[in-house]
Amino acid sequence: MQIIYIIRGVIIVILLLEQQVIPALVGILFTFISWLFVKIFFSPRIAISKNISKKTVDDRTAYRVKIKNYGFRKCSDLIVYAKLEVRGLNEKSKGNFDSFFVNRSFDGIYPVLYKGRSILLHIYNTIQYDRNYYSPNFISKIENASSVEDLLNLTDNTKLIIYVIATDNFSGSRKLFTSVEYTVENIDERSFCKDSVELYKK
Repeated sequence: MQIIYIIRGVIIVILLLEQQVIPALVGILFTFISWLFVKIFFSPRIAISKNISKKTVDDRTAYRVKIKNYGFRKCSDLIVYAKLEVRGLNEKSKGNFDSFFVNRSFDGIYPVLYKGRSILLHIYNTIQYDRNYYSPNFISKIENASSVEDLLNLTDNTKLIIYVIATDNFSGSRKLFTSVEYTVENIDERSFCKDSVELYKK
């Protein structure tokens, strides 16, 4: 008799699993597949170069980062930020980073970046900062910075990061892209390849 009750209990559990758990798992799987489909086909795909290209022409030096649209459609309303993170400015908390916006070749919104197209973002050797907050020594270093290398050598732990926010022109999906953490070692005098964000081989 007990065996019958056990078998009946097992059957009830199986029926409950079929009615509740399995549909829930199917729903989760369907949601994941939908998310993956949107991520692959309806989200912007932007690549940011891993190096900063340095070129000098007629005593004028340009520092450029390449940004390319690898997506299936054009992107719109691109917003680009260049942020300098400097560790060690505050004597009382040398482990903290101070962040500054670095001046670049365009501000505001870049209206359209077509499929397969690229833009070259120029990085300048000036930053935005509060003169009333930082020490005269730091302000002197900033004002005397004549190159991007000088900015990246403000302290022993200084890095530059590029952020790109792009919108897929069809779906309206918006995504943030982050570059590598550039240091002086990422600056290279080679040019970028025509169809990629890589540098020409030496």
